[in-house]
Amino acid sequence: HNISWGLRGQAMSDAASLSVVTAQLAAYRHLTRGVAPSAGAWKVASQPTVSPPVSSEVLIQQERAANDRLVERLRARQAQLADVPTDLPMALRMPLAIERQLPAHLAYQRSLRADVTAHSDRSRLLNEAAASLSLRRARRTRQPRELREAERNEKKRIAEADAGRKRRREDFLNAVAAHADEFRTFHREARRGAKKLGIAVLADFDGKARKERRDGERAQRERLKALKENNMEEYMKLV
Repeated sequence: HNISWGLRGQAMSDAASLSVVTAQLAAYRHLTRGVAPSAGAWKVASQPTVSPPVSSEVLIQQERAANDRLVERLRARQAQLADVPTDLPMALRMPLAIERQLPAHLAYQRSLRADVTAHSDRSRLLNEAAASLSLRRARRTRQPRELREAERNEKKRIAEADAGRKRRREDFLNAVAAHADEFRTFHREARRGAKKLGIAVLADFDGKARKERRDGERAQRERLKALKENNMEEYMKLV
C-alpha cells in the first residue's frame, strides 16, 4: 500500500513537472515571435519546477537502467513462451509468434533512442526560454535615402490605387449609361414595331370592309340593271 501511494505521488509529481515544462515551452514560442503569452500560461511557466532539471547523461543512465529491466522481463517472457504447447489454435499462436520477435528490435530501438537523446538535451530548454528575447533579430535602422524611397513608393502605390479605383468607377458608370441607352432603344423599337403591326391590322380590316362594300354595291347595280331590262331570270340569280 505504501509503495502504491509512493508511485502515485511520483506520477503526480511527474505530471505537474510536465505541465510546467509544457507551459514554459509555449511561453518560449510566444516570446520568439514577439507575442506576449497569456496571463495563465505565464503564471504556470513562471512557477518553480517540482524537480530540478536533469542532464542528458543522467537521463541516458535512467533509460539504460529501464532498458535493462525491460530486457530481464523480456527474457522471462521468452522463457515462458518457449514452453507453449503446439496444439494451440491459430488465433492464439499468431500473437505469440509476433511476441517472440519483439526482442530482435530492441537493439534498433536503443540506438534510435540514444540518437534522439543526443540531439535534444532537455536541460538547456529552460535557459533558452529565459533568454528568448536575445534571439530576436535586431531591426536595422533605415537610412534617409531608404526612407525617402519608401515614401515615394508608398505615394506611387496610393496614386496607382486611386487611379485604378477611378478608372473602375468610370468604367462602371459607362457600362450603366450604355445599358440605359440599349434599354431605351430596345423598348423604342418594340413600341415602333407594335405600332406598325397595329396599323397593318387596321389597314387589313379596312381593306376587307371596302372590298365587301364594293362587292355589295356592284351586286346591287347588277340587280337594278337586270330589273330595268325586265330580265327576271338574271335578277333571280343575283338575288
